Amino acid sequence: MDDGEQLGETESGQARFGALDRLSKREIRALADPQARVALRYLADHSPTTLSDLGDVVTGSEAAATGSIAGPSRHRANVVALHHETLPALDACGFVEYDSTDHTVREADVPDAVWALLERAD
Repeated sequence: MDDGEQLGETESGQARFGALDRLSKREIRALADPQARVALRYLADHSPTTLSDLGDVVTGSEAAATGSIAGPSRHRANVVALHHETLPALDACGFVEYDSTDHTVREADVPDAVWALLERAD
């Protein structure tokens, strides 16, 4: 199956492929992480925020998606993953500014191509 078939031949499929075409491999890898997508959507309306608050949002999003109840251990695991993986990757792409010392996060420069993908993802 080629990329066109995977994404569909619809107008939205073509837009999605066009958006992917404008992103680097690093950016695509970062956006493949569901936590990253949740974080960027949240930061669009809540920037700056704290790592802990972002952990709450990611944990709540996971619980809603799976129909489960998330406890403190899941929240802690998400905060650790955000701190060590997700936020540094988004920072390296220039999408967020993450201060790992004071644990604050703010939206930086999120390209239109990323917003186009986020509108269609998940």
